Amino acid sequence: MTNDNKPFHYDPTCTHTISSVQVREAYLQFMITIAKMIREDMNISKDDLFVQEEMAKVMKLETDIANATTPAEERHDVTLLYNKMTLKELQEKFALNEFNWTFFIQGVMSSVSVQVDPEEEVVVYGMPYLQELKAIISKYSASTIQNYLIWRLVIDRVSSLSRRFKDARASYRKALYGTTLEEARWRECVSYVNNNMENAVGAMYVRETFAGESKRMVQDLIDKIREVFIETLDELQWMDESSKAKAREKALAIKEQIGYPDYILEDQNEKLDQEYANLNFSEHNYFENILENLRAGAQKSLKKLRERVDQDM
Repeated sequence: MTNDNKPFHYDPTCTHTISSVQVREAYLQFMITIAKMIREDMNISKDDLFVQEEMAKVMKLETDIANATTPAEERHDVTLLYNKMTLKELQEKFALNEFNWTFFIQGVMSSVSVQVDPEEEVVVYGMPYLQELKAIISKYSASTIQNYLIWRLVIDRVSSLSRRFKDARASYRKALYGTTLEEARWRECVSYVNNNMENAVGAMYVRETFAGESKRMVQDLIDKIREVFIETLDELQWMDESSKAKAREKALAIKEQIGYPDYILEDQNEKLDQEYANLNFSEHNYFENILENLRAGAQKSLKKLRERVDQDM
């Protein structure tokens, strides 16, 4: 497990070691505590035994899903994971009770006005997982599956919630990492803005610190390297003319990415403004801003299905 915002995965062969037992117990207590806090915020009656039983079921489902997932050591060869098929074939091979893959994906893509049909090709990377998913789901009630989905959403966003939610995972972090130390809040916020508004932050950084001639100097160096490479091709005896022509074509087709895209420094910057046109942030609502950013990011990714690749980005 790489961090506490990812699914809880543990090695089933090590479930009886002291450390793994402690981690599982701390994780379950973390789940129970968060569930109680959410119920309290929603003015739902307190029922400790019920919450404990329900979250234990969620943890069992999460464990079954983890065990069905291809181990990391088996995911290095992408060619073995790459399985292209149509939506129709996906539905036929991995049919789930009362769930239609084609209708589901059509519904998702319709949110950005993109139409897909049963012949649309998709790539499936988790064949063993999907093969076992039907059997796993059949073991659990609809309420447990719903609770699992809600839990996955909550644990993914705990870092974005208030201090009391973050404090609730202290024991779990202690069992998992041996420390409860977390990154300072201001550093976390700066990192988030930098990672999610890269070009906007980059424009301010470049204006403040980047030497004016640095990018031009690097561009000149690249141009000279390319020029010498192309000139050298004529001297190669082992390469035929057809191969040389292809090599020249590839050398001239290379697009440089030096430091930053030039457009971010334009004064009337419509292109940069357009990158954030769909974001509606509020100065006083951090968590809502996170959700807004996730929504906009998801829509941007979905739209790429029918968009040409911008090779200058």
